[in-house]
Amino acid sequence: MIGIAIWDPDPMIRSLLETHIKKVDGYEIIGSVESLAELKRLYEQGGVQLLIGETKGPDGTLADWIGQLRGEKKPLDFIVVTKDVSYGSFYDLSRYGAADYLLKPFAYSRLREALVQYRICKELITPETELTQKALDGFFFPDALIGKYGGSRALKNFNPYTYERICEYAKKKGENGFTAHELALDMNISRVTARRYLELMEKDGVLGVEMRYGEIGRPRNQYKYRGTE
Repeated sequence: MIGIAIWDPDPMIRSLLETHIKKVDGYEIIGSVESLAELKRLYEQGGVQLLIGETKGPDGTLADWIGQLRGEKKPLDFIVVTKDVSYGSFYDLSRYGAADYLLKPFAYSRLREALVQYRICKELITPETELTQKALDGFFFPDALIGKYGGSRALKNFNPYTYERICEYAKKKGENGFTAHELALDMNISRVTARRYLELMEKDGVLGVEMRYGEIGRPRNQYKYRGTE
């Protein structure tokens, strides 16, 4: 789970952010605070990997604090959610590595996109995995993850990393193929999620599908990797 801290002087915004973040898998809210001083104390307690917050509050600016952390080589990723439309704030925070930048009023779908994208990046690039061009392409250009598999559409409401994992799974299964039920069990995802991705990948031409008839019960779709290379 990715630990999140929320910082905003407005309690209504904090409550809204909390509600939305809880709808996205893979995140845990460590704390939700009003002031920069409280945020600093929360960070020092440990567990915060990602900050979602404003550019400034009554007791300081995000840019000054992030700049201090960078100078001390202390890690903290952050997504800005702000009513501040000044170029100066954007320039400073983008220079310090903002993972995303959302202007108020923001849509839930846009916040969810930011959180999902951040999670994908954290899964792609880790201290334990080898750095490859494929991982870097996925980090900087998420749609590139499906380019080699023939995906021609933007993955709106889909996770490119999950798409890629299913492609690799299908390739390993080879001529034997697999069902949505088998995929869900092997990858620890819901059957509904498995079917959504399989339907998309069939439309993209990545997978072929045929009916498999068993001794009992209704026939099931059998998916096989078609290959695009």
